[in-house]
Amino acid sequence: SGALTVDSARNVTTAFGQLLEPPITIPEDHTAPAVTSTGLVTAVNLNGEQVEIGQIPFVRFINPQGLEALGGGLYGTTVNSGDPVEGIPGDGDFRELLPGTIEGSNVELVLELTSMLTAQRAYQASARAFRVGDEMLQLATDLTQ
Repeated sequence: SGALTVDSARNVTTAFGQLLEPPITIPEDHTAPAVTSTGLVTAVNLNGEQVEIGQIPFVRFINPQGLEALGGGLYGTTVNSGDPVEGIPGDGDFRELLPGTIEGSNVELVLELTSMLTAQRAYQASARAFRVGDEMLQLATDLTQ
């Protein structure tokens, strides 16, 4: 989901509790951890200054469809995915993050409902055709007896 949290040991983790790689730990005397649009993790120190704590690493793949789903929002590299290419959001092909936002659906609801209704009607028509064919076969069988 992209949601990050800080666990009881002050490590930045995923929503499923997995540590980042490399791990990022918020120091005990720091508060208000935040992530910038470039993946930089910051926190406020005792002097009230916002300081850099770490950088969230990002990678992309030549063929993301070739990644292996491991579960829990994790994916593993395969021969088909290619090697990971590291980068920082906002540089080159890496888009900036939108911290604090929720990703919207990439499904066109009206199109999907229309497709579902079309498929349902096609199924009903096919079922009706089989039923009529069965009735005709039954009539033909009755006539020969």
